[in-house]
Amino acid sequence: MKNAFTYVEPKVVAPNPDFNGDGTVGFPDFIRFASVFGSRSGDGKFDAKYDLDSSGDIGFPDFLTFAAAFGKPVSSKPVGLSKPVNGQKMGVNKNAHLSLSVLAHDQPNLVQVAVDVKGIVDMMGYSLHLAYDPSVLEPVEAIGPDGSVFQTSEISGVALQITPESGQLILSDVLGSESILQEDGQLVLLTFRVLEPTIEGRLDVIEAMIADDNARLNILGRVFTNGIRPIPKELALDQNYPNPFNPETIIRYQLPEPGDVTLMIYNVLGQQVRTLLQSPKEAGYYQISWDGKNTLGHSVASGVYFYRLLTGDHALTKRMLLIK
Repeated sequence: MKNAFTYVEPKVVAPNPDFNGDGTVGFPDFIRFASVFGSRSGDGKFDAKYDLDSSGDIGFPDFLTFAAAFGKPVSSKPVGLSKPVNGQKMGVNKNAHLSLSVLAHDQPNLVQVAVDVKGIVDMMGYSLHLAYDPSVLEPVEAIGPDGSVFQTSEISGVALQITPESGQLILSDVLGSESILQEDGQLVLLTFRVLEPTIEGRLDVIEAMIADDNARLNILGRVFTNGIRPIPKELALDQNYPNPFNPETIIRYQLPEPGDVTLMIYNVLGQQVRTLLQSPKEAGYYQISWDGKNTLGHSVASGVYFYRLLTGDHALTKRMLLIK
């Protein structure tokens, strides 16, 4: 009797970056991946499951494969940053907390936000899920602390920078053993392009996780900051627009430092027609409209008018034309 052999096509198993098996490729997986990054077959720390391209070494191509899957589900479980599961022990940073501060930038259309962490112990990795208003802010750059495990010619700045959707950003990185942070420090310095300088932006840290040097995780409290706007270098009063106008026009001005601000309208005789603004303002770019009415709410006649900005010891004046 003839033996019959049936050829079976070998099953190709796709690389699975969900190393902890919780259904989502998240920060706990990133911590595990970082611990073996750079190892080769035969090394004591090499583990084939992290060799996502089966090349015999865990390097940049594997990192690209992992980064492409980061934040995504690999089963029917919901999408989202993964939480410590499957026996993951909580770390020693339960008392750590974040703070945000807005910093000026040398370029007038850019602003920086520092994400600082306080009260940390042996911090070797972090992950931030951020939300911002995309109609006001556009991410430009993210700079983390020195000493990333992934610092190579191909990877600069924060190792993982994922945009899951418009107005959201996920940043993750792991530090080498010589760069582990202690006590207080800056986690990330973010640079945004301000698309509309007269509108205040907002940045919200939806979720933050940090890992200690034993790869144990802690989730930090949610924080946010308002008032993200560029800081001008000098005082200025722009020409109103439209000009000539009827019946309304926009006046823009910029303040390099906080102070009391007054903006008034005068006619050609030097008589005060209207006080548009009289209040303290933070440094920044502003705009205000004039509807062509005086203090009593009556529409003024066609003609030349002057608007005057007063702040501190400074006064700036420009003219405008109302035509009906």
